[in-house]
Amino acid sequence: MKRFFLYITFLFLLLENFLFASEIIVKRKRLVVAEDQKIKLFASEKERFSPQLPQFSAKISSLWEIKPSNSFRLLNYQLKNGKTELYLSLAGGSITDNINRWRKQFQKNTLVHQEISSLPKRKEGFIVKLKGSYMGMRTKNLQKNYALLAYISLYEEGVLTVKMIGPIEEVQSHQKDFFQFIDTLKAL
Repeated sequence: MKRFFLYITFLFLLLENFLFASEIIVKRKRLVVAEDQKIKLFASEKERFSPQLPQFSAKISSLWEIKPSNSFRLLNYQLKNGKTELYLSLAGGSITDNINRWRKQFQKNTLVHQEISSLPKRKEGFIVKLKGSYMGMRTKNLQKNYALLAYISLYEEGVLTVKMIGPIEEVQSHQKDFFQFIDTLKAL
């Protein structure tokens, strides 16, 4: 009998919410989730489980070789006959968090927000230049005489970064390629 009254109460509350619910207007942006997309019959595993990442394009000189992109490096290049990499990523965290992570990879002190605000600007973002010994996430040994030339800006709900990293001489001699890449960068 108790169950019967619980079911009746539940149905009454459900019916009441359905009949007397008022319209709700949402004025906030959010990321597209799987439920928002049309279902595709016979989709491949990649289509079913890989998130749809934004696409970008930029001009780059023929001195750079295209490398495979992945979920971290949406555009990915390596200098032909060199060690320097140039890639575009979307990251989480703040601009300050990302810059300070890069600085730690070069054994440099972190910066506060006011110091970051005074960095050179390009388009809507900041230019970061670092030199020294580098220990990145993908490197096993400390890389001496390395340089980072990076661009960072806010993008939608995250941070867009373009990084050129490699031996100091290579990075310095290909700065023009880096800035051409930044200046021609666009979302598709």
